[in-house]
Amino acid sequence: MEQKISFEDFVFIRDYIHKISGIYLDYEKEYLIRQRIEPILKDVKVNSFAEFSNIIKDGRSMRFKESIISAITTNETSFFRDDHPFKTFYKYIIPKLIDKIRRNKENKAKAPTKIRIWSAACSTGQEAYSISMLIDEYLYNNGIFNITKNDFYILATDIDNPVLKTAMSGCYDKMAISRGISDDRLKKYFVGSENKWEIKNELKEMVDFQKCSLHEGISNARFGGTFDVILARNVLIYFDTKTKDEILSRIHQLMLEDSFLILGATENLYGLSNKFESVTFENSLLFKKKEISYKPVIKKF
Repeated sequence: MEQKISFEDFVFIRDYIHKISGIYLDYEKEYLIRQRIEPILKDVKVNSFAEFSNIIKDGRSMRFKESIISAITTNETSFFRDDHPFKTFYKYIIPKLIDKIRRNKENKAKAPTKIRIWSAACSTGQEAYSISMLIDEYLYNNGIFNITKNDFYILATDIDNPVLKTAMSGCYDKMAISRGISDDRLKKYFVGSENKWEIKNELKEMVDFQKCSLHEGISNARFGGTFDVILARNVLIYFDTKTKDEILSRIHQLMLEDSFLILGATENLYGLSNKFESVTFENSLLFKKKEISYKPVIKKF
């Protein structure tokens, strides 16, 4: 029998979800909280949303905090999802990254640094692995041998422990493979059988998976540096305006002058932030860091 939830309990649980994940659900998503949280109530033998709210109020929610995060996050992803951002990455962004690596290696006064790419809200890892495949293919197809996969570092983060576990394993079933992986790529980059396929170690070694919540804790110090490319696709839509602004401000700080920010196919920053300028390549809209200058305030006496 479906549990009912009062408006007061909905607001309290919604605000708790917002606090622990940054995800904001307005009252139109009341059904979503009911559908996704009710199984947790059954698992922990809680009889109602009112009792569930009281457990949270009493500070006894830690035992199912991770279950709530897993239940409420949307982990829709696939290899090469939406296609055209990956074509843009291959045709437009990778050549610029290769040029940057060459300049870094030619600069004898400076130790060469890796190109750093961040896949935010990576879910089960298909986006990060898709990027690693494209890098490998570009180097091979263009006969580039003095630059290798070791010149690239891909950080992939998510808030949800179960999906990160899948991502780190690099193991996917037939359904996941059928969504975006061609026969050629399957033979080249995976090992396994018809029902279970695993990413080869040479690509796994390119990606560093870490648990991270976008609404807190993302910084230069946390990640050990800035990034040349940041992919934050189809994730900002789950946050309220204030949280979006905070996340975008932190992303801006994590970008270099020549870095690229890639959002989802239907996302843009209009009305959200003035810290970025748009760049269009074919069917893709990209964003670059806009330098924010602060003029000193001169007081007149």
